[in-house]
Amino acid sequence: MSKNSDMYEYHKIEGDESLPSFLFKTDNKYQYLIRFEEFYFPLDFGLGESVVVVEFDYADQNGNSRYDKSCVKNIPDNKIAPTIAKILEEVCLNYPNYILFFQCDNTENEGAIRQRLFQYWFNVYNCLPNYKKYNREIRYENTYCYTSLIYNSHLFPEVNLLSSVYKEIENIEQSKS
Repeated sequence: MSKNSDMYEYHKIEGDESLPSFLFKTDNKYQYLIRFEEFYFPLDFGLGESVVVVEFDYADQNGNSRYDKSCVKNIPDNKIAPTIAKILEEVCLNYPNYILFFQCDNTENEGAIRQRLFQYWFNVYNCLPNYKKYNREIRYENTYCYTSLIYNSHLFPEVNLLSSVYKEIENIEQSKS
């Protein structure tokens, strides 16, 4: 559990999975769930590495999810970004061999905007000097997937990591077609 006046108190939820999830509620009655799910990629840097898919979800006080049009979120909240950044920092420190993978929700064609926002948050709140964030657009059918990786650059050679991970992602996307 975390406590800081510039961010929300969050709770770690231990489950059957190897990685915890995190939950926090905002002053505006939104509930955020940040889930980390291990995803097997055939990488072999000899570090016991794993790619972890990070999923963000929120719902309003009535339980309407972000996919429900009645869940309107238009109130600026300066505590959300530092809270999410602190959660990511905690996961990175506890699981340094994990590579975090994000795919920005492209609902209403706002994936690129979300990716820029997450990049801004990373630049402002990143307290992990060895960590880098890499963004990439992947063309899938008639749209783009806006993706990001956060990884420990001292553990993973950038060129090998990026080409290996994105080659596997593109193979997965092509096999869905």
